[in-house]
Amino acid sequence: MVVEIEPLLIRQRPDSSPSSAPLGSEIVVEYVDNIEKVPDDFLIATLGDRRLRVVEPFGVAITRENLDFIATALEIDEFGFGETRQEAIRDLQQAIVELYLSLKRNEERLGPDLAATLKTLSTKVVPVHLA
Repeated sequence: MVVEIEPLLIRQRPDSSPSSAPLGSEIVVEYVDNIEKVPDDFLIATLGDRRLRVVEPFGVAITRENLDFIATALEIDEFGFGETRQEAIRDLQQAIVELYLSLKRNEERLGPDLAATLKTLSTKVVPVHLA
C-alpha cells in the first residue's frame, strides 16, 4: 500500500549531514513535492499527526537494505521501513509519534534508557491540545 503524504518539509544544513553540523548552523528550508529529490541525510520538521508539533527537527538518514528503504531518526535511534523512500519516511514519522505517546503515557515507570529517550523526544516535539 502506498501512503500519500503532504509535501515534506525538510531542513538541510549546507555541506554537512544533520547529525554532525553544530547547533545554530545555517539551514535551508524547503518543501519537497517529489520524494526522490530528498537527500540521504536531512531533517524532518513534521510528523503528519495533529497531536504533536515538532519544535526541533529530527536528523534522518535514508539507507537501502536489499529492496527496502530504511529511514533512521539519528538522535533517538528509531527506524521506519518501506518499499519506497516515502513509505520509509512516513513509517518513521508514525513510529516517532507512537514512541512519544507511549513513553509519555508510561513516564512514571520508565527505566533510565527510555527516560533518556523521552527527554530527547520532549526537546523535539510538544503535544498540541485539540479542542
